Amino acid sequence: MAPLNGDFSKLLVGLGSNFRDMMTYLPVVRVIIHENFVQVQDGDDVALIELPLELIFESNDVVQPVCLAEAEDLMPGKDMVTTGWGFLFPFANSLPNDLFEVSVTQVDANICTYFTEIPSDQGKVVCTINMAKSTCIGDSGGPLVVQLCDGRWVQTGITSYGESGCSQPRVFASVSYYKNWIIDKIKPTTIC
Repeated sequence: MAPLNGDFSKLLVGLGSNFRDMMTYLPVVRVIIHENFVQVQDGDDVALIELPLELIFESNDVVQPVCLAEAEDLMPGKDMVTTGWGFLFPFANSLPNDLFEVSVTQVDANICTYFTEIPSDQGKVVCTINMAKSTCIGDSGGPLVVQLCDGRWVQTGITSYGESGCSQPRVFASVSYYKNWIIDKIKPTTIC
């Protein structure tokens, strides 16, 4: 477990709204980055943030936990959704107040190698494409989710990187690959 070096006393986590100006903000107690992380192209671009209090989901219909994907939830050609408050186009002057979402399609990791460098262990990442829209600067760390046949949404990826521009293939850290690491660090009482 590697704590983030530096001062994160000004780092806040927003929750409870799809609008930045209507969120409740909580300070961060601790950041845990994957112990093997060096640079995004090598993989292991995963971190966890500890909040100062436990969130009570039973009495809150706005803030809910997300299920973590299994390897079988991933399949090239599958449509997924990513969300974020990042720039709407490269080099924009300001970040949006509204949370934006975009549908993307998972592609075989080999396709991403034509556009960007990916880890030699391709299981560490999920590659997606939508030539019109995708994640952009400021979306890093956000979710990539897919709806399963039983109606549940599961998180399949964590926004990591892509080449210049905001519509090229994007690379996400694979949640199923890092699921055991995540569970080991947070020690959840229930897992969906």
